[in-house]
Amino acid sequence: MRRDVENGLSNLSDLLRKLWNEFIVNKQEPWKSLDFTLNSKGKFNIQYSYEDLERDGYDYVDRVAIWEYEKLNMLPKSTDVSAIELIENYKKI
Repeated sequence: MRRDVENGLSNLSDLLRKLWNEFIVNKQEPWKSLDFTLNSKGKFNIQYSYEDLERDGYDYVDRVAIWEYEKLNMLPKSTDVSAIELIENYKKI
């Protein structure tokens, strides 16, 4: 079962990479990130983002905190002062 999931994720990654390359081939701006959602009935949605968070100085951990805030409406723990400041500064952009 685990191997099937890993193979499926690998195939999905390959397909998304091909799709990203098609944007370039067709002279469209390639996205910087995307959110792929799939529900239990098999319906999926892809939202493309062109916001370059790396260029703006956000590392992987920052991007995860921003994603959790934007997509899950989750705020950092009250004890995580740096993450709270990160979200507050991000909201100003």
